[in-house]
Parts: sequence; structure tokens; C-alpha cells
Amino acid sequence: MKMEQTSKSPKFFIKLGILIGFIVEVVTVIFMQMSEADLQYWIGKKKLIRKQLREMFNQTDLFAEEKEVWRKFYQKYFSLDLSVADVHIPEKPTDGDWRLIIVACGLTLNQVFDCMANAFKSGKYANDLDASVTKNARDTKTTYAVWVRVGVEPDEKYLGKSTNQADPDMKIGVTLLERLLLEIIYFDETGKHLDVVGGTLCSGSRHSDGYVPCVYLCSFGCVYVDWGTLGGSSASYGVRRAVST
Repeated sequence: MKMEQTSKSPKFFIKLGILIGFIVEVVTVIFMQMSEADLQYWIGKKKLIRKQLREMFNQTDLFAEEKEVWRKFYQKYFSLDLSVADVHIPEKPTDGDWRLIIVACGLTLNQVFDCMANAFKSGKYANDLDASVTKNARDTKTTYAVWVRVGVEPDEKYLGKSTNQADPDMKIGVTLLERLLLEIIYFDETGKHLDVVGGTLCSGSRHSDGYVPCVYLCSFGCVYVDWGTLGGSSASYGVRRAVST
């Protein structure tokens, strides 16, 4: 049963503690720069401060900037006018750096690979990726958002581990579609590629025969979509984490 988040729930006190810590940190820095006269002035402006804090914390969309990036991305690469305003954004993980990926409704692997191939050298093990990769932790029946761990190489924590060891139930890794979208937007922003040394095991997806797709940069500069066994491992290959709703 899902616990209601009330004023007495543990989650409430955790959030309250984080907020208090944040406010104390910010106010302390400001306080140290104030003169006594400044301090007396602001003590007399409690109503104004309260109003401004309400306006600041009542912002309805904290991810408007990230959403706009993806709206422009789909317009540029897919000539798609994607509506992103109502896309639900899952809670962002707090451990390390994460990148928001928005996956458009109806988007297919073949579409994304063709887009990738038009932007830079690309190769794949099968002509029809949609027919080959038949099982995914997340599908495109609706537009959705997912946080993906950033980094040129896969998560260090999972390097050298097979899919069976790291993500046998398809619960923590990116899908192949998410990995390819990440490649395109990373190249668009930096002119560089991911998985230069090793490769990402896209453990959120499975081949029709049960294998796991993987993506890496070949020595001759081609981004390649390949596959491997669930028990196979390599020191420079690993899972790239993803967090969704």
C-alpha cells in the first residue's frame, strides 16, 4: 500500500530537513554580508519576504528548460512538433550526475537509427531493429521522461559485470532507444561520442532471441549497435543506469 505523504510521515520530515538545511545555508551567506542596518530593514519586511518565497517555491514546472531542449531537439531531427508541457518528470536521483531524456510517443528504433546515421557514421547488426529488439522496459505508447546517468562510459559500478549480474530483470538500465537518443543529443551538443573505450549494455531491452543490445564507438569512428549474451562480460562494458516513474 502506498503511504500517504502527510505532515507526520517519515518522507515529510526528510523533505523538511533538506529544505531547512538549504534555507539556513543560503541565509547564513547573506547574513554574513549584511550590516546591522540592513538586518533591521529586512526584519521589518517579513510580509514581503514571505510573499517572494511563496512565488519562488510555487513554480509549477521546475524542468521547463529541459523540456524546451527536447522540444527543439525533436523539431530539428525529426521535424516533430512534440508537446512537452504535460510530460511527467520522475523524481531526479541525488547520487551523481543525471541527464533527462524525453522519449516521444510512437518513436521507433528504426527512426532513431536513421536519424543517427544521417548525423554521423553508424552501423547495426540487423537491418530492422524494431523486429529484432522486441522487449523493452519502457515503450513509446505515450511520451515519457527518464533520467539517465551521464558519463562518456557506462557506470563504473557495473563495468565488467554481465547483464545477468547487473540487471537480469531489466529494472535499472537504459533501453536501446534511450541510449540512441542520448547519443544523438550528446553529439549535437558536443560534437563527440559516448562509449569511446567500452560499450553500454542496454539492459532495459532484449533481442527477440533473448540477447542484450549494446552500443559502442568502433575504432574507425562508427557508432555501432550490436548484441551480446546475457552472461557475457568485458572489463570496459557495463550497464548505464536509468530512472523512470
